[in-house]
Amino acid sequence: LLSRIYLGLGQYDKSLAYADRALATGGKTIDYNQIKKTGARPFDAYNDDIIFYALMIPTSVLLEDKATVDTLLYNSYAKEDRRKELFFTKNANGTYAFTGNYNPSGQEIFIGLTVGEVLLNKAEAECRAGKLSDAKFTLLELLKNRYAEIPTLPVNEASLLEFILLERRRELVFRGLRWTDLRRFAAENRIVDLKRRIDGEVVSMKGKSVMEFAYKIPLQVIERGGIEQNP
Repeated sequence: LLSRIYLGLGQYDKSLAYADRALATGGKTIDYNQIKKTGARPFDAYNDDIIFYALMIPTSVLLEDKATVDTLLYNSYAKEDRRKELFFTKNANGTYAFTGNYNPSGQEIFIGLTVGEVLLNKAEAECRAGKLSDAKFTLLELLKNRYAEIPTLPVNEASLLEFILLERRRELVFRGLRWTDLRRFAAENRIVDLKRRIDGEVVSMKGKSVMEFAYKIPLQVIERGGIEQNP
């Protein structure tokens, strides 16, 4: 958990330290090449990838019949990427639903901690520290369990970091972490242009400052503590 928190704060050295401690306990991710999709939800609860089991408070907008997956995100998965089949199910209207939940009931979305997430935390922190060989080694520990054929990794630091961040988005889809990632990217002036097509119209949101990604402070906290609301 501390590896996740420090990554969100942009304190990558501490995120790396706690990622190493978490992985030292002996956890291992599951091999998606060994999983066959015989139903809509192929994953068991409490599988070996899970470090800490937690579920999101259920909300109807995220149910499989309502929350369609962004087409650009879906298309970013290579055909050799086992997650493309295991995470998604095609709807009757041609869109895709996320069914790769580690909660097989599908009513509440898994947002807990996994070995896969920790490996990505570690790989990103190593890459940002200039430890490219270590970052590639760590990343391959994940990729060999996600791809039928492992892709070629970028050589230089900037390209490798972009690759890791894209893998992060693919691995941690519907885990409740994207907003936190966007916030830390904004703090680093790494601007992400968010685009969605809604009723035939393209809607774009390009956050330019970290405060545009700040959560609103609950009214009760403001009233009791006398602090100012986030702008």
